[in-house]
Amino acid sequence: MIDLSVVILAGGPSTRLGVSKQMIRYRDETLIAQSCRRALQLSQTVTVISGANRHSVEAEAHKFKVDVVYNPDWEQGLASSLALAVKHEFNCNRLLLMNCDQPLVPMLHYQSLVQKSNDQQDKIIATETNDRYWLPAVFPHRLFYELTTLKEDETPIQLIESHLTELSSLPCPQAAFSIDSPDDMRRLRES
Repeated sequence: MIDLSVVILAGGPSTRLGVSKQMIRYRDETLIAQSCRRALQLSQTVTVISGANRHSVEAEAHKFKVDVVYNPDWEQGLASSLALAVKHEFNCNRLLLMNCDQPLVPMLHYQSLVQKSNDQQDKIIATETNDRYWLPAVFPHRLFYELTTLKEDETPIQLIESHLTELSSLPCPQAAFSIDSPDDMRRLRES
């Protein structure tokens, strides 16, 4: 069984943004490329879940040694991508879920999440900012089934919040920033 797998959630349509957020360039690479590069520093087992903007996302992801899985039900929301991710990576002990639209999260934070998960493999290890929980987060195998049963409008955050007694978290203020609007894109370019 694989110890740790990383899943990059990259199937969203970027509706509010108006362009494919996965293909936004930041510091000379696309966000999906940055995510793949970072994930491969954490595990040799990395899966990108594509959906909307499939062809451009997959072409970029295939530049790296990662698995790419297309979610044909991406319009049903994040829960469908999570279910697909868990099914693809079911033979691992732990799953690190990351979004590709959080480029300001430092690599050191990802490494710290993995290290804390190595020390506490039975717990969810989540990112915390302003008393809220965020991805990236590491989930133990015993919660995989629950990840597959989230409803269309639910996210992994609801699962985290329903298991607070089984949670350990690490602070990362940068995780509160994700690219969802033209203003976010402007702020990213100014950072």
